[in-house]
Amino acid sequence: MTAGESSITGGSGGLTIDGGVAVGLCDVGPLEDLPACPDDVATDPSCDGTVPGCVATSSDGETSYYVCEGNGSYFQWGTLGVTTTPCDERESIDCTADDIRAEERVLDDRLSIASSCLGSESYLSVQFVDGCATLYSSSAHLPDQITCIEDNVENMRFSCITRVGCATVSRSTIVPVPP
Repeated sequence: MTAGESSITGGSGGLTIDGGVAVGLCDVGPLEDLPACPDDVATDPSCDGTVPGCVATSSDGETSYYVCEGNGSYFQWGTLGVTTTPCDERESIDCTADDIRAEERVLDDRLSIASSCLGSESYLSVQFVDGCATLYSSSAHLPDQITCIEDNVENMRFSCITRVGCATVSRSTIVPVPP
């Protein structure tokens, strides 16, 4: 990867980074199976990577979801976005995919557009069920970034995305040093 390029990784497990496994959205699983979060999840961002996600309920009954993201040496809780538009109400983005590589190309194109909301040194992970985006996490912190990601991911539905359960696109201005 050269400076300014994005990379995408798809699959159902964690991402492999420098020989270690990064945990994140792709490891979360069904929301109904998530354990309760630690009481301080909203104020203490550190997690240890042993629990990929959790659910917190505020005193007024509002539910929030969190994902533990990291690369093996540093982990932190991030907010997990949940799409609310039913899949069958979304306009399908038609595409032809004969193999897994074609699906990755379609995802790379569409997720790169969505991740442009974030700028450099950023990532966007999206979980798919039956071609529809269902969960997402990103490096968005500013309100306009969060709104932009929500607007782009909320209605994602691809006719050809059937084998990729989760995908991550990252953007970096750092040029990797060859080994």
